[in-house]
Amino acid sequence: GTYLFEVNPPPDASDIVRPDPVSVTITTGLTTRNVTLSAAKKFVTGAVKKADGSPVACAQVNANRLGAPGWANAQTNSSGAYSLTLQPGAWNIRVERANNFGCATQDWIFLDPEGVVDFGDSAATETQTVNFTVHKATAVITGRVTTKDGRPVTNGNINANSQTRDGRNRWSNAQITS
Repeated sequence: GTYLFEVNPPPDASDIVRPDPVSVTITTGLTTRNVTLSAAKKFVTGAVKKADGSPVACAQVNANRLGAPGWANAQTNSSGAYSLTLQPGAWNIRVERANNFGCATQDWIFLDPEGVVDFGDSAATETQTVNFTVHKATAVITGRVTTKDGRPVTNGNINANSQTRDGRNRWSNAQITS
């Protein structure tokens, strides 16, 4: 069969960038494919803050390459700062609530247009800055998750998804706790 072969560097490796995916066809037996990771030369840095200027820790900043395969993400630190390592090209940058159990309950939502950066095809090292402002969430969904026989479910996530008038997807999530 034919497969799309992707290699992702470790999440803490900010000095290398993931290569473009390649198509690999396997007919029979063993197929060997070597991959060389490139030195990072394109960076997006910035911060996520609330409307009052306070930092947002544990937000996830996502980048999706426009017109070509590619993605990257980073989580903000306690100061709200983040850094993405990207390949050349144009990228859509957005902020979402982090979907992991190490983050506190988040009371914000991102409503503004997503950022776009374009590095072109230059081999030069470049850094662009994209800052985000999030707003206080004004609604709350509460409830209980149980199995068919009424036992409570723990250690999961619930997502609430919606779409804005201009076609952008917005989602919020929460951790299921006991």
